[in-house]
This record gives sequence, C-alpha cells and structure tokens, in this order.
Amino acid sequence: MRTIDVGDDSLSADQLTVRRTNLGLVLRRLRDHGPRSRATLATELGMTRSAVSTLVTELAERGLVRVVGGSAHDIET
Repeated sequence: MRTIDVGDDSLSADQLTVRRTNLGLVLRRLRDHGPRSRATLATELGMTRSAVSTLVTELAERGLVRVVGGSAHDIET
C-alpha cells in the first residue's frame, strides 16, 4: 500500500482518501443544511463526535468553516 507523507503523520493512500471524503461530507452537510453542532453532524453523518471534531478543526484551520457562539458551538460555512 502506498504511503503519503502529510506533515508529521503518514497516512496510507486509502486513509487519505477516507479523510478527504469525510472532510467533504462535513463541508457539504454544513453548506446544504446550515449551521449545526458537532454532535448533530456526527449523528447525521454516522460518525463519532470525536471524528467530527477533528474534521471540523481541520476545516476551521483551512478557513472553510467557523465555530460560532452558542451553547452547542454551531459550525457554519
């Protein structure tokens, strides 16, 4: 299996594909359905809250989403 260097971590090509796919799923869900919490995203997408949190952090670091106030910390595009 091919391994791709992505900074400090090395991911296999399959893992990188899954990560990119999941980033796209989170981003599209927010675009299509508006702001929502990480917990709601996790439920709607069938992912763990931890996985969604990691993906949202990456999207926020790239400037593609932002976390807005409120008790549930909604995410928006």
